Amino acid sequence: MIEVRIHGYGGQGAVTLATLLMQAATNNGKYSQSLPFFGMERRGAPVRAVVRISDDPIRVHSQHSTADLVVLMSDNLYDIATSDSIRYGAKFIVSSKDEKYECKYPGVTFDAGKLAQEHGLGTHAAAINVPLYAACCAMLDIPCKVMKATVLDKWGGEVGKRNASAAEASYRLVTRRMKNEQENG
Repeated sequence: MIEVRIHGYGGQGAVTLATLLMQAATNNGKYSQSLPFFGMERRGAPVRAVVRISDDPIRVHSQHSTADLVVLMSDNLYDIATSDSIRYGAKFIVSSKDEKYECKYPGVTFDAGKLAQEHGLGTHAAAINVPLYAACCAMLDIPCKVMKATVLDKWGGEVGKRNASAAEASYRLVTRRMKNEQENG
């Protein structure tokens, strides 16, 4: 079983990210579950969600997880994320505006907000959940066509096209960076 833990702030779309990832895993023939944790439900408060993906039925339904993949919707959440259980060899996906930000764990860091804005996502603030969802799919080997179809099932029309475009760009970016990392040691 793979456990993905998502850390964000209320209003960033962490719950939607978790739901999309769960659905993509299911669409890819896996068992999956999504467990959001809101705490004090207000915009801007820390939010956490756990997604479990397995080849076998999932029997555990607790909020506690030992993450194999940690998603930070903001690099400001690093201390909160690393205070919870993390499996040895876990990877991180970090959204950071700081191009020089270096996570102490292996994985990928990119500006999901910038990518989202380039594809016309969000109104007042960029909707970073879709690029981060696509990054998760890339790191978990969920095929791009499954990832994209899940986005288009969620949103139709022009909104769906913009979200699918941003997701595909993020998927390619993360796939390219993972390939470079493997080639360079």
